[in-house]
Amino acid sequence: PVRGQAQIDCGQFEGVCKVDWIIGCSMFISRDVLLTVGVLDDRFFFGWEDVDLCVRATRSGFKVLFAPGSRIWHKAHPPGKSERLSGLPVYYATRGHFIFMEKHCTKLQFASSVSYFIITLPRIMWGYSLLLHQWKTPMYILWGFLDYLRRKW
Repeated sequence: PVRGQAQIDCGQFEGVCKVDWIIGCSMFISRDVLLTVGVLDDRFFFGWEDVDLCVRATRSGFKVLFAPGSRIWHKAHPPGKSERLSGLPVYYATRGHFIFMEKHCTKLQFASSVSYFIITLPRIMWGYSLLLHQWKTPMYILWGFLDYLRRKW
């Protein structure tokens, strides 16, 4: 989860702290990190590329830190759940999830994740269709997975 998302700031986020990842729109990255771990992996395109970079940096001995004094204005998703969960963002999130898992998990973890996804796919698609009152978006989940399998970046 995004640190502090949907929480009222009552001072609980005042200290610098180590985190697993930082949203890409608010990263400050040192030259040393980029020279050591490389740049963002363009196979992701939208979503997961920031998490991937942070994992690679951490594994190379760098720290990923939350700096409470930093400020950024980022117009992200619209406020409505149906807009946030529609179409291409769901496609890229699904495809990126599997690219990330393949890069960073063991073969057993990856196989388990794919198996779980395939087994639960009908339930996931049904849940999205009920939430959004349409079938178009759930089809983007399937499309994202199939494009991952086809290696279509």
